[in-house]
Amino acid sequence: MSTAWDLLLQHRADILDQLQSARKKAEAPFLAELESTNRALEALRGGRRGRKPGAALCEAGPQAFAAAIRAATATPRGRQRRSLKEMVQIALRSHAGPMDLETLTQALEQRWNRAFSASQVELQLIALKQEGAAEADGDTWMALERRTEPRGEPAQASSSMSQ
Repeated sequence: MSTAWDLLLQHRADILDQLQSARKKAEAPFLAELESTNRALEALRGGRRGRKPGAALCEAGPQAFAAAIRAATATPRGRQRRSLKEMVQIALRSHAGPMDLETLTQALEQRWNRAFSASQVELQLIALKQEGAAEADGDTWMALERRTEPRGEPAQASSSMSQ
């Protein structure tokens, strides 16, 4: 009886620990957003009492205002903001063979965990085709590899490794 009691107490303690860690993980994005909003408000207030709101930024010029906005909207964990065209290009290059529009849209949604409309993806594919970064073969699309040769060294067709 005491063994079952001890096991249940231990299980209860484990669940409470998991609950605390889940709460901390869930709160982290909101706390970061709150902190960045507070920094932006402080920058707009001027940092001192008795000054007009935004006086420090107005005196410093547009560069200071842009820096305050960038600081307030910094991306979490150093993530890059990517355009849809860049995301489409990355998805095409990561796939081994040609992809149809539906498969590409699903791959984008799985990789970036957000919804994409097929028409927007298709417009970006057409733009990539015009730039020479992708090619269409019927209903399938494929990324074109851009290979650049080192400067001053022409590509050699074969090399002699024997002897």
